[in-house]
Amino acid sequence: TRESSQDGSEGNLMAKVLVVCEQRSGKLKRASLEIVGALAKSGGHEITALLIGSGVSSLASELGNYGAKKVLLADDPKLADYTGEAYS
Repeated sequence: TRESSQDGSEGNLMAKVLVVCEQRSGKLKRASLEIVGALAKSGGHEITALLIGSGVSSLASELGNYGAKKVLLADDPKLADYTGEAYS
């Protein structure tokens, strides 16, 4: 989705990007951090990270440090181990 600036011009477009981040055993996967960081460095993106698991709320600040503007958490003990059914 793209938004134009408040004056209606298209000179300041911002792409909204959702990054589904992976973690294992309470640590963010390097690929997740790299994509959030690369998008942040390239500019022009409003990055929202989605993090799924159990006990993952403490990882939100790390994603923010890499450039995520928002972090959405799905934090539940039922999500401790990855299963396609639980994560979908």
